Amino acid sequence: MKFSSVLRQRRLAQSKAQGPPRLPHPKDIFPFFRLPLELREAIYDETLEDRDEQLDYDKTLKYQACSTPLVNLLRVSKRVKQEYEARARKKMSFRIDDMFGETSTGPCLLPEAAVKIPLAVASIVVFHRRYGKEFDMHRKWLLELIKQFKTLECLRLTIKVARDSLQENKARVEGFLRWLSATLTAAFVAEVHGAEYDFNDETEMKKEFFPMMRWSYEKGKLEDIKEEELKDEEN
Repeated sequence: MKFSSVLRQRRLAQSKAQGPPRLPHPKDIFPFFRLPLELREAIYDETLEDRDEQLDYDKTLKYQACSTPLVNLLRVSKRVKQEYEARARKKMSFRIDDMFGETSTGPCLLPEAAVKIPLAVASIVVFHRRYGKEFDMHRKWLLELIKQFKTLECLRLTIKVARDSLQENKARVEGFLRWLSATLTAAFVAEVHGAEYDFNDETEMKKEFFPMMRWSYEKGKLEDIKEEELKDEEN
């Protein structure tokens, strides 16, 4: 008889002698649900994670699912699943970044879990010489994504431009935002952020963008963001 067979039979005999595995005594289990709900939610928050992926085949759209629950924790118990999912729904958001200012014409299909997220955060880049062309592209992929969201409550949009080009193209930006306002059934907040220099296809955007204008939903136009407002938001 081979040594491996002998070893296998010996282990089998030992397992039969020991009997079924012993379950932990209730006193050895931490009473998690005796904690106040605020503490349980704080623990849930620590386990939420962000996930980064590419959205389309040209790799020009990057998305990040923020504060998503861990699958293993959802399987712990029915009560944990209910509380954990309820907490995650309050914290989850979906972030979409246009990485190069050139969005492909390919399909933009969201992952199944993302269509149930209430908050979407989008960032797009518009190059100085291609305002009209790029807004047409952004309309297309944004419309494709908007149709897929089932529980979207709010869209936060940041439009990144070269600071020197904003005034001469302000009407085009406002036209794009009016289209978005008419298309969306959810609320949306939009800001225009500018860089200190004009950039082109070869320029790396290493300098930070800063807020310049904010969309007024009531007035249907862009308004300058005052320095006092930025200081209040930072504080």
